[in-house]
Amino acid sequence: MLVGVNDSGPICASCAGSDLNYTCRQCGHEGDIYAKRRCRRCVAVDHVRELITGANGHIVPELLPLADALANAKSASLMKWVKSSRSSQRLAELVASGPDIRYQALDQLPQGHATRYLRELLVSTGVLEPRNESFAQLVLWEDRTISALSDHHQRIVRPFAKWAVIRDARRRTERGRYTDAASRADRAQIRAAIGFLAWLDTVETSVERIDQRHLDTYLSQNPAKLEPLTAFLRWIRDRGPGSVLALTARQSAFGPAKEFQEFEEYQNQLRRCLTDDSLPLDLRVAGALIRLYGMSLDHIVELTKDRFRRADERDAYLTIDKHPVLLPPSLTRLIEQLIGQPVTRALLPAVEESPYLFPGKPPTRPRHTRSLRQSLADNRLPSLSARNTAMMTIIAELPPVVVSDLLGIHPGTAARWAQFAQSGWADYLAARGTSSR
Repeated sequence: MLVGVNDSGPICASCAGSDLNYTCRQCGHEGDIYAKRRCRRCVAVDHVRELITGANGHIVPELLPLADALANAKSASLMKWVKSSRSSQRLAELVASGPDIRYQALDQLPQGHATRYLRELLVSTGVLEPRNESFAQLVLWEDRTISALSDHHQRIVRPFAKWAVIRDARRRTERGRYTDAASRADRAQIRAAIGFLAWLDTVETSVERIDQRHLDTYLSQNPAKLEPLTAFLRWIRDRGPGSVLALTARQSAFGPAKEFQEFEEYQNQLRRCLTDDSLPLDLRVAGALIRLYGMSLDHIVELTKDRFRRADERDAYLTIDKHPVLLPPSLTRLIEQLIGQPVTRALLPAVEESPYLFPGKPPTRPRHTRSLRQSLADNRLPSLSARNTAMMTIIAELPPVVVSDLLGIHPGTAARWAQFAQSGWADYLAARGTSSR
């Protein structure tokens, strides 16, 4: 501990001639004495070892890699974590549940932020093997949600969820193509089915007795439910008797966008993203990707660093879907700076480099879409209206098949955007909204 000053600067206790002893009696380092002549780090590390000690009085050996990694954390951060964080409490609960540290035991804990953070600590330190957490959490959520329903709703919703939603999600997971956005969409399908059944109860009918009149009435009252409900309607149509076999969801007229920006405003925001050094770097890159390529935030947060490639001193490419897209030099420089930016962690030093262009917390997962959207909005960079404007600009310059191929948009969606754009620039401006999202 530095207790004095001489002409050269701060000096330690012994150099200052002080008789006070600031040496940790456990590790021998001087300074930061916390309690009973032990430094903060030694006290915190001992607390960690207490956390990973089972009921038999022995440390759970599978958790030693976690303890070793935590021992290298900043002492103040580590002490705060072991003393007051909910994730350290979850660790104690996990150890108390038994010595077998597996996902099954972790999944029995309340699935909130604390458990999620603990899970990432265990994965990043090698205690647990990585898994697709988006899919795993969908399965856990499905079981909790449907188990809370009445028996007659469970009888219908659970087979739909298991065999239509989760089975398809498992296939996509095995192909490595299941994301947080996909999980949200699948949950919306299950929620839509539950909501529709609840409405059928209010009109005193059942799935076996519904007809087109019921469906049209429900969708007229809940038009936003058409898309998430379609999978359930198709499922009961294919399996139900009588009139259910003829059940169809009427497609609404395509109106992909109601919220746009003035073109001058759109250009000014793109210019800000590319040139304004006062904006956070990650927001500049995300904002530019939205405005140049019409990318959704769900797609942006899943971008990995290996999708960026510099071909030579002049040209660089970003693979948005399957094919590389040439980047403007200004955006190339921003992406290179973002990739080179160190990833900060609240507790552990980075065990390995994050693969994501927009790493989350912890960086083994991508940043959450909601967080990025809010940060953009806070800096006057709305995402939805900017993306709609970008899509109108892109579809006016490129054939739908090219847009689909380059940007990973479904061919049918690209074609409907083209149909929407054919109404002319005047109608486009008339459809413009004033959203700040």
